[in-house]
Amino acid sequence: MRHPFPYSYYSALRANQQLISIYVKRIQHIEFLVIYGKLDSEVELIQQETARIKNSFEMSDPNKYRNTQDTGKYHPLALEYYQVQQQLVPYYNKQHCKLTTEMQSLAAKGELLFGLSQAEINGFYEKLEKLVSKDLEEYEKIFYEMTVAGHYLSRGHNVKFIETSSIKSADLLIDDAIEIECKSKDLVHPYYRKYQDIWEIIVRKAPEWMDRVRLNYLIYVVFTEEIDTPPIKLLKNKIHEIIYEKKEGTFKIDSERISIEAKILLPFDLEIDKPMIKENFPEILKAIPNISETDFMQHFLNIYRTSEKIIQKNFRYLAMKIPKHPPKSIISNIKGAVNQVKKSFPSIIYVDISSINKKMKLPDLNELEKEVYNFLHANSSINAIVITDNYMTETNGVADIKNGIWVLRNSFVAHDLPSAFTIPYEKNSSKESLISNMYLL
Repeated sequence: MRHPFPYSYYSALRANQQLISIYVKRIQHIEFLVIYGKLDSEVELIQQETARIKNSFEMSDPNKYRNTQDTGKYHPLALEYYQVQQQLVPYYNKQHCKLTTEMQSLAAKGELLFGLSQAEINGFYEKLEKLVSKDLEEYEKIFYEMTVAGHYLSRGHNVKFIETSSIKSADLLIDDAIEIECKSKDLVHPYYRKYQDIWEIIVRKAPEWMDRVRLNYLIYVVFTEEIDTPPIKLLKNKIHEIIYEKKEGTFKIDSERISIEAKILLPFDLEIDKPMIKENFPEILKAIPNISETDFMQHFLNIYRTSEKIIQKNFRYLAMKIPKHPPKSIISNIKGAVNQVKKSFPSIIYVDISSINKKMKLPDLNELEKEVYNFLHANSSINAIVITDNYMTETNGVADIKNGIWVLRNSFVAHDLPSAFTIPYEKNSSKESLISNMYLL
């Protein structure tokens, strides 16, 4: 007898598990290329880092680790791989497994690396060696170069990585005729790495304390002025005191240079079936700072499906604001890139702003547009600027990974692009696509 519900709970579960199976196969490409020694040298670093993370963060609940952002202390790829392997434990045990954005992200990287390796692209394995090396500052930039290369490869172009260690040159050569330089915008000025360390502690410890006292909190930490040596222990102890003593309000520490706003949210384990938006929970969402006012933010929410609806519980929100310090602007990244191209070929500059996209608003992009076109008018060797980002958004409690692209072409060029050449995904180009529309706002 046919089940009365074509998209029943059980069929949804099967579809979910089948999708996870596909992602697992893609993740295995990373294991083949990186984790289990298919490279000749630096690959052992990833094996060692994965083991070190496991020893430091072994937890009974694999989902507890998924929200930490400890990339400053471990190799990002090893950390991401460990996170996903923890989340996949139910799948390997043939139990129901939640599909996470981390799985999607790592699977996409696995598919990318596999595609580049199969195409036998010139310079790929040299880039892969650097990707898994101890030079963590190069990690994001190299992965971005690989991502852009993958876009052109998937459209049938001939792609080469250019060695850039000894001389100034572009990162990619497309069809032996077009140069591409890739730049990645940093989230935090290096001067503020100390604040990143504080944030990692807050994100790791605060949810753990909330679980122990069975409370859900909004915790918003604001540094009102620059601090040479942040009082990590003092801040950590104060947040611990607030949660364990079930306090609410605004608390000042360190001679009032740091403030902590604390608010208890919905009851622990209370199940809700409505989206976490202002119309449904006005008091809670009113208390949450606008994302443009924060430098770090992370929300936590347990989600699962029934046959009829999506159930959510234990919504928490953590945020932190640090003193202002002028970061290197996007336009300065672009100006720096122009010196990398030979100027004898058509050239395109890619700039990734994934780490700062949540801070961008349309007025910011309108101002950037003027700066970019002024730059292009004065630099005929650059045919186009492509600004991209990758971010997570949520709609009605369902997480999704979005990719934005904004192509700005130059009308005054020294060398025309081939007539049949197209920039991948240019048809989706818009400045609005770069802005994170997280449902909390």
